[in-house]
Amino acid sequence: MMKIKQSGKWSILLVVTLVSFITNLDATIVVNGLPPLMEELHLSIGTGMWTITSFYITSTVFLLPSGRWSDMFGTKRIFLWGFALFTIATAFCGMSDSGAVLIAARLLQGTGAAMAMAASTPILIRTFPPNELGVALGINNIAWVTGSLIGPVAGGLLIGEFGWRSMFYAVVPIGIVGLVAGILILKDDKLIEKTKTDWLGVLTYGTGLTALLIALSDGGGYRKKRLDCSQ
Repeated sequence: MMKIKQSGKWSILLVVTLVSFITNLDATIVVNGLPPLMEELHLSIGTGMWTITSFYITSTVFLLPSGRWSDMFGTKRIFLWGFALFTIATAFCGMSDSGAVLIAARLLQGTGAAMAMAASTPILIRTFPPNELGVALGINNIAWVTGSLIGPVAGGLLIGEFGWRSMFYAVVPIGIVGLVAGILILKDDKLIEKTKTDWLGVLTYGTGLTALLIALSDGGGYRKKRLDCSQ
C-alpha cells in the first residue's frame, strides 16, 4: 500500500498517542470507582463488574471490523468517528442514572475505542518512514500501556474529590481537544478499497465472546444456586 506523504508527522503522532492513552485510561479508570458507583446506582456485584467487562467486549469484537472499515472509508474517518463515539459515550457514562444505561454507554465506549485504535497503526505506517516507524509505534504502545496504569490511580484521585461521575466527565474535554486536533492535523487517505464487512463473523465472534465471559463471571453463582436447590 502506498504511503501518504504528510507534513507534521510528530503532530500526527501526538494526536494518535493522545487517543491511545485516553481510551485505555478510561478502560481501567472504573476499577477504583466501582464501590461508590455501585452504591449510588444500587447495583449488584455482578452488574457492577459488567460496567468493566462491557467495555472490553466491544473493544475486542469491533477491532478487526474497524480495520476493514479503515480500508473502506479511510483511516482518518474511522479514527475520528471512533474517537467521537468514544467521547460522546464517555459523557453518557457520567450522566448514567442506572446500571443498564451505564453498561450501554460502556459498550459504545468500547466500540469507539476499537475504531480509533484500529486506525492508529495504519495512520502511523503511512506517516513515518521505515527508519522512524519503530520509534513512532513504540511511543504509541507506551502511551497505551501508561493509560492502563494511570487509569486506576486517576480514578481514585477524582473520586475522592469529585465523586465517581468525574471519572468520565474529566475525560470529555480531553476527547474534544483530541477530535479538533485530529480534524486539523490528520490527512485523508488517497487509496480506499472497495470491500465488505463480515457481519456474520462479527456476530458469531461477539456472541461467543460474550457467552464465554458470562460463563466465567456468573458460572460459579449459577452452579451454587443449582446445588442449593438440589439439597
